[in-house]
Amino acid sequence: MLKGILIAAQTMESSSALRLIEVNSPGVAQSGMGASGSNRTMAYDSRSERNFKLCPYRDALPKTADAFLWSQGPFNKLGRFDGLGDEMRTIVLDSLVEYPGMQITTALAASAKQLVSVATGEGVLTSILHTYGIMERYTPSVVPDMRAARQQHGELHFEALNAVQVPLALGAMAALPLFVILGLRRRAYVDLAFLAATV
Repeated sequence: MLKGILIAAQTMESSSALRLIEVNSPGVAQSGMGASGSNRTMAYDSRSERNFKLCPYRDALPKTADAFLWSQGPFNKLGRFDGLGDEMRTIVLDSLVEYPGMQITTALAASAKQLVSVATGEGVLTSILHTYGIMERYTPSVVPDMRAARQQHGELHFEALNAVQVPLALGAMAALPLFVILGLRRRAYVDLAFLAATV
């Protein structure tokens, strides 16, 4: 049996792996498996039963979805989506069917982690080589401005903003259940309770 889990919540806005499959992007879902090392586990455990193209790379599989998709690693060497599409679809679908408990646990953990990642500046980085290449190819006129931007020189800092914003955001999230309870107990606040429950 295929031993592997899917961490869809770490690779997309929605934690629904099924929605990801519906839009024909199993490679994106499968790439998230690297964050927990389950790509490597899948490659080790399945090598005797299935001849996955990823198996020879099991010790070199990147640890993050970004590294899997955008580095010059196995995904790129094996033909990206064209070369690995069917294999990644098999891995994603089989892991959903064979290990639903692991899927749910991983999705909940990843969702909880994402829920408290409220700091401004997360994901602002300069190692976006694929984006640079696309800009140089299709919009070369904006490349000088992009290269001159403060982000490209490590001059964007969010510490002061986050010192205020993060505690406020976490406090506001912690207060949401209180507004739901208030709305359930006092009819005048029922609309506020519905709003709090959906935020």
